[in-house]
Amino acid sequence: MPTHHFTVHPVPAEDHYDRFDEIGDRLWEAGCDDATYGMTCGKITIPFHREAATFQEAVRSAVAAVRSVGLEVDRVELDRDDLALMLGETTIEERLKRRESADEPAVAAAVSGMN
Repeated sequence: MPTHHFTVHPVPAEDHYDRFDEIGDRLWEAGCDDATYGMTCGKITIPFHREAATFQEAVRSAVAAVRSVGLEVDRVELDRDDLALMLGETTIEERLKRRESADEPAVAAAVSGMN
């Protein structure tokens, strides 16, 4: 089963900082052992590495787990490689290289800087 990478961003709340450890424990208990969680500038982020048959299934189950611990989900960000796969590419680099061959100089420069 493929592993899908994405980040869930809960709606910020003033009490997240005070409840940070509790939220982490509750996420673990809700089945989010395939996620890490952190906080930047008072906002929780929850990167997932979730195994599921489809990307949609992975996101739905992660969002349900996050909601089950009382967090409201603001947005989900896709990992760049998962986005490339959804677009029919093996990796984002493959997509950029294909654009490079189409003679797009700005993209070509980006690809050469990734090597």
